[in-house]
Amino acid sequence: MPAFKLIRQKRFKDYPSGSAITYWNKGFFITGDDATEILKLDAELNVSGKIKVESYPEKQIPKPVKPDYEASVLIHTPIGDRLLLLGSAATPVRKKISLVSLEEPNQVIHLNTDIFSRRLNKLGIRELNLEGITQIGSDFLLANRGNLGYPENHLILTGVDFWTNQASVLIRLIHLDFKKTTQDFTGVSDLYYLAEADKLFMCTTSEATSNVYDDGAIGKSYLVWVNDFTSKIKLDSCSPDGWLDLQTLDKSFVGQKIEGLCV
Repeated sequence: MPAFKLIRQKRFKDYPSGSAITYWNKGFFITGDDATEILKLDAELNVSGKIKVESYPEKQIPKPVKPDYEASVLIHTPIGDRLLLLGSAATPVRKKISLVSLEEPNQVIHLNTDIFSRRLNKLGIRELNLEGITQIGSDFLLANRGNLGYPENHLILTGVDFWTNQASVLIRLIHLDFKKTTQDFTGVSDLYYLAEADKLFMCTTSEATSNVYDDGAIGKSYLVWVNDFTSKIKLDSCSPDGWLDLQTLDKSFVGQKIEGLCV
């Protein structure tokens, strides 16, 4: 197993929650599933700015109306770099994507993902809870998180234009099998593909909830990885080649639901 160690940690008490993290231009961008703003951090994890994404008047958006941004990924467009925020699609208001300009922070485009979400249901994902997104070559890889009532995790291979070509874009499902990782069910909570190593990293967490809406008691969080991922991308099922119980790495992970991952 690779050697891991905790280098630095920092708490942000005035930020509602953290559910996704992206690295760009020597800094980090933290997105919260119920936050109105993206938190910008420098390389030392100091707050360097904020980007307004939602117009709700308070810092924390109530659960019934929050967009539930659970994943983010950097995309390159002819008009500049954008941060794509992916809603979980667990409810109608969460079937949403937002494209946020990192160079002109006032530019935010909101899009609905209802057609794409309905296609995922028809392909066999009974309960949608999109929690991760990463780019692999010319495609995107999404992660759908299961729960105790629907104990199924899936990877979703689709095109980089899936939000503009929802009705006909390629969609292929890969079942995630974490049975060898832990005896308790864990749901995938983010993923990142490291192209130079052909390695897919994922974080998974256990939570005492039987549906996609309610929160539950937090159990453990794991870092898992799949080696030589491109050789396995055409398989119907995929299992991790390695995993790490984060509580064994450092006690600060106890009781924490790790929801964001980037390299």
